[in-house]
Amino acid sequence: MEDASDKAVERSPATPAPPVRDLKRVFIVGFPRSGTTWVMLLLARLPGVSVLQQAGLFHALEGLDRWWGASHRFSNGAPEPNRSTDEILDREDYRRLVRPVADHVFQAIAAETPGTEVVVEQTPENLQFHDEILELFPDAYFLHVVRDPRDAACSMRRAARSWDNDFPGRPIHIARRWVEYANRARTLASKTKRFHSVRYEDLLERGPEELARIASWMGLELSDADCVEAVEACSLRRLKDQEAERVPNGFFGKGQSGAWRGELSRSDLRILEYVLGDELEAAGYVRDHPRSRSKPFAVTWHEILALRGRRPQRALADLLRPVRQWFAFHRREREYTRAHARN
Repeated sequence: MEDASDKAVERSPATPAPPVRDLKRVFIVGFPRSGTTWVMLLLARLPGVSVLQQAGLFHALEGLDRWWGASHRFSNGAPEPNRSTDEILDREDYRRLVRPVADHVFQAIAAETPGTEVVVEQTPENLQFHDEILELFPDAYFLHVVRDPRDAACSMRRAARSWDNDFPGRPIHIARRWVEYANRARTLASKTKRFHSVRYEDLLERGPEELARIASWMGLELSDADCVEAVEACSLRRLKDQEAERVPNGFFGKGQSGAWRGELSRSDLRILEYVLGDELEAAGYVRDHPRSRSKPFAVTWHEILALRGRRPQRALADLLRPVRQWFAFHRREREYTRAHARN
């Protein structure tokens, strides 16, 4: 099975730029460990589609965007020496310079596969760059992959313990990050009509049907056989067989719906569902823990630790201060009573 790396070809500096083609650019976004890679691999199997896996393009452009917006002042020897970058290079100029760089990446990917109509880029974190993407590509498509956050949390914890230390491992951190992504997705959906959500669980249950719906949304005319073949080629068993060749060991997890029931402790489940709050049900999932609407002590303790970045010892002292004050008050009252009793 091919992926983005299979289609990449080394280019010398003298290689001419690929011809400009009218392409659809689709960005797969979503919370990490929600199945975005699987969706990309499914789409890579469809005729007319080329894919680009986690290119980090807009992560790289972020630094340039910050440079432009920082308005660093410098002397340029002009009659008015102190000018800022955004005064010399306005936003429209910036877009005209940066857009060809970003577009060249998509054009180069498309040029490797004749007949490409759609280039799909899969970087879950691109949700945080959706404004920049829309600024450069107002006609961009966004495919949002949604998975039960409890299953995503289990997958993220396994990854954090094995091959990706950058992932959070604590339920409270995972849940807060999931809520942040949900809010960003909602904001993005309000800014463009080219936004489509697909549930991971629906793809598991009826893959060919959901894949056909996504293809139609992208404007591709495919046969039922195309979608069935793509789903069969990207079964979890086949992906795991090829795992060692292309991704870290353990990258493809259980690929199940509801596996969290056998992995999460009741205390971790309560923390997750409390922090997720109404976002869990807004995404179409049902609470399981009967006390998930009341704040767990672990959340309160975490908030104390986070207070002004204090050390745990200082946070513990703050927590115990009212107790100490209570004992001190009663000790003084007792001493006062004894003193007056002797008199």
